[in-house]
Amino acid sequence: APPAAAPAVPATPAKPAEYKQAPPSPEDLAKAKGPELPGASSFKTGAFSKDAAEGGGSGRIIQVGPGKDYERLGDVAGSLQNGDVVEIEGGLYLNDFAEIAASDITLRGVRGRPHFRATVGPPNNKGIWVLSGDNVSVDNIEFSGAVVPDLNGAGIRYEGGKLDVRNSSFHHNQSGILTINRPDMVVEIRNSEFAYRVHAGSGQAHGIYIGTA
Repeated sequence: APPAAAPAVPATPAKPAEYKQAPPSPEDLAKAKGPELPGASSFKTGAFSKDAAEGGGSGRIIQVGPGKDYERLGDVAGSLQNGDVVEIEGGLYLNDFAEIAASDITLRGVRGRPHFRATVGPPNNKGIWVLSGDNVSVDNIEFSGAVVPDLNGAGIRYEGGKLDVRNSSFHHNQSGILTINRPDMVVEIRNSEFAYRVHAGSGQAHGIYIGTA
C-alpha cells in the first residue's frame, strides 16, 4: 500500500494581540532563572560529554543567519562538535530542519527571536529539530508548523539525556516537545509557551510529551 500522506500543514494564522511576545531582554533573562527543579542538577558543561569532561569540547561560537558563518542551521547541524555555542540571528527560518548529535551545546537566539517555521513535513518525519546529544541547551527560539504522517510532528524531538529549554515558543505543531522513552532523561523547561496544537482527531497532540504516558 502507498505510504500515508502527511496531513496538510496549516498556514500559521495571525497571533492574537495577547500572544505576541517580544524577545526577552538580558535583564528579563537574568530574572527568569527560577528555582532548580527537585532532583535536577544545574546544567554544567562536561556533565554528560566524555570529551568535555576530559577537557575537550570545541569552545567554538558559530553564528547562523543572513551574512553570518552559515545562512541556515541545517547547513551546519551535521558538523557541530561537542561544546559548540550556536548563536542564531532573529528572523524567519523557513523549512530549516536540523538533526544535531553533538553534546554539551547551546543553541540560542540573539538580536531577536529566530522563528523556525515548517510549511512542509520535516524530511526525518520527526520534528523541526531532532536533538540526540546530551546536555543540550535551547534558549530564545520559536517553532511552528511541525506536522508528519504519524501525527507526532514536534518542534523539538529529543533523543538524548538532558535538555534545557528556556524563553522559547512552540505553537501550531502536533507536539511542542516530544522525547524518546528514556528513564534517566531530565528535561527542564522555563519561561516558555506552548499553544495552538495541531489536532488530527487522534488525541495525539501534546504541548509536551516526555517518556511514556
